[in-house]
Amino acid sequence: MDIKSIFSKTTLVAVIFLVVGIIIGFFIQPANLSTNSNKFESSLSILSSPVVAQISAFGEVTGVSGQTITVSANKGKQNITIGDKTLVQTYIKEKMQDIVPRVINLSDIKIGQSVNISLKILPSGDLQVVSVSAVP
Repeated sequence: MDIKSIFSKTTLVAVIFLVVGIIIGFFIQPANLSTNSNKFESSLSILSSPVVAQISAFGEVTGVSGQTITVSANKGKQNITIGDKTLVQTYIKEKMQDIVPRVINLSDIKIGQSVNISLKILPSGDLQVVSVSAVP
């Protein structure tokens, strides 16, 4: 056997492996995407059901701009838009031991303050902020 013959056989085998790999990849990949899509749809269905009243986001305020609050926690950061009619509150100590909620404006929340934001996932997939509680 000469070098040209060996080179062409090697090239032919490489091309066959490449084509087989592309075909296998084409058929395997959509199955994984379909499974992930089904998991996402199932999770969305559960989280937007009447059984799940709310979910919450908790973290430190790193920004407030208009109706948007930026919350950071665990090396993550999220902008959350607060509706005009959303309950925004903090807690104050009255008398000796009584801690009572007090309604405040979103602009009263300061950078560095901790907040707990209660959210509802709507069937459309949109988020609805139910309330914002600022920790004094």
